[in-house]
Amino acid sequence: IIAGLGGPDAVRQFIGHLPESLDAPILLWQHLDAGKHDRLAQQLAKSTQLPVYLPKPGELARNGEVGVMGTGMGVAADEGWWIRQGSPSPSHALAPALKHPGTVLVVLSGAEPVIVEFARSHHATGGTVLVQTSASCFDGTAASALERQGVASGSPTQIAEQATKALSGR
Repeated sequence: IIAGLGGPDAVRQFIGHLPESLDAPILLWQHLDAGKHDRLAQQLAKSTQLPVYLPKPGELARNGEVGVMGTGMGVAADEGWWIRQGSPSPSHALAPALKHPGTVLVVLSGAEPVIVEFARSHHATGGTVLVQTSASCFDGTAASALERQGVASGSPTQIAEQATKALSGR
């Protein structure tokens, strides 16, 4: 999941509609000006039945849990998703995971525009990309560009349902 300005509310709605039995790691790159990812994790934990945690470098992403990625945190997608430090942006941080067609990329309000190119590439290789409807975004720049390319869009709750279906079919 990648989000920015206006994203926390959409993230709460999205993860609040994911099933408890989801057998996949859920990683969130949420841009926060103050970098208070620990507070965001506490807030999100109130919105979902899924466990919410702050991943640390060297850890393996946890299936069925929501990992709130801190600034500069990324993944190495070899034999699982290993958390690493040193990514220049959220889009670059999640890029290794997008090399796997089973990855579901969720783009919510305020996602940085550079995600559009990563999403286009992931979609072209058979990966699932879901985007919040740009009209419902606080900042819908990336969402609008993806909608123009034909990427499936909907409300956060609708795309949570689509993500669940895509993950259960992989």
